[in-house]
Amino acid sequence: MKKRNANKTAEVNLKMLADLKIEEAVRFERILKIPQGFMGIRSHFPHIRRLPLCLSLIAELLYKRTNRLTEQANNPVILEWMCGYSPRVLLFKDRYRYIGTDTPEVTDELKSHGDELFAEGEAGNYCSGDLTLCEVPKSLMEEITGSVTVITQGDLTQLTTDQKENLMNNIHTILKEKGGCWIIPDGTPDKLLPQTIESVVGKRGNKVYQQIIRLWNEKSQHSESKNGWQSTNEIIAGLLSKGYCVQPVLLFADDLNMVSLKKLSTVKANRLTARWNEMFALVVTADRIKY
Repeated sequence: MKKRNANKTAEVNLKMLADLKIEEAVRFERILKIPQGFMGIRSHFPHIRRLPLCLSLIAELLYKRTNRLTEQANNPVILEWMCGYSPRVLLFKDRYRYIGTDTPEVTDELKSHGDELFAEGEAGNYCSGDLTLCEVPKSLMEEITGSVTVITQGDLTQLTTDQKENLMNNIHTILKEKGGCWIIPDGTPDKLLPQTIESVVGKRGNKVYQQIIRLWNEKSQHSESKNGWQSTNEIIAGLLSKGYCVQPVLLFADDLNMVSLKKLSTVKANRLTARWNEMFALVVTADRIKY
């Protein structure tokens, strides 16, 4: 089997969306030829039977809420940082110019499927452009031809202090020059995973969560105390210090048509959505004009 360039997280996230029969995810999975039945997360936590469902719930929620906010922003350009195998390109490519950035290995792989992803004359692009470096790549700025919706999902809690500083500065530069907004769907990172697990698994969910975090931190050498941005207040404080305007919006909405929620009992689904209704996505602009 051909070794893939993106990490397992990108594959698992796409596979979860495809398993929920989200049309563009199913098509994207077929284009990239990701093996059927792949769910690598089970190999790491084989004794936690319901963990894949928890992660599937989160993946669908963040994906659909981000899509809704993107449609509401209605900027002509979408810039998805660290896009991985995001099927969002297939959902939006006919209405917006989609630009996905990631490491050169990932973008080269995605570009190799350009004929399958984009019909002739359709506007779309993948480019390597790390916004955690010192300045925005000139080539990336040239690709953004109108007001832009910048999307970042995940990874923010993993960045070092310097990387977060560069990311905020670079996105601020983009938004000041081009206009638009920055969408951070996972604006409540300290609650989303543990409370989802507890709602689905039960009271033992906290022990499950602590085990996941311990193993993850050991593998990634991640330090929560060093990296920060673990809560909504920390993220907002960092953004405000850079002159951004930040608008928290509710993470969950009843009309998102969540397929994964149907896999839960009514009691558990109601308990989970009640907790989600206390969590936020963030819509950020580079000026004091609210979204």
